[in-house]
Amino acid sequence: MEQNDDMLQQLILDGMVEFAGIDEKTGEMLYAFTKKAIEEYPGFIQTSIEEHIRDIYSLWELGFLDMNIAEENPLVRITKKALDQEQVYSLPTELRLTLQQIIEASRDNGEF
Repeated sequence: MEQNDDMLQQLILDGMVEFAGIDEKTGEMLYAFTKKAIEEYPGFIQTSIEEHIRDIYSLWELGFLDMNIAEENPLVRITKKALDQEQVYSLPTELRLTLQQIIEASRDNGEF
């Protein structure tokens, strides 16, 4: 864990990552890539995007999301299962955080 902390600290010092907030449920600090990182390391960012998309498909397969995967840009909706805190907390951290981001985006868009 210390090595990851050192790496994160270096990314922040290099201007590649910035503080994005605190997870309300877990208290974990959240970070985001900066514009500098996107411009200087597009391959790395693309890999991160692909991982995020894989997480979305995993959540769909597990029944937390509903979407028509046959569409090029499917509309993603949360299911009742995504609102069941017990089931949400059974997810691995990375999937839980992705689901929380989707739920927040849905709220911001007035979808529920």
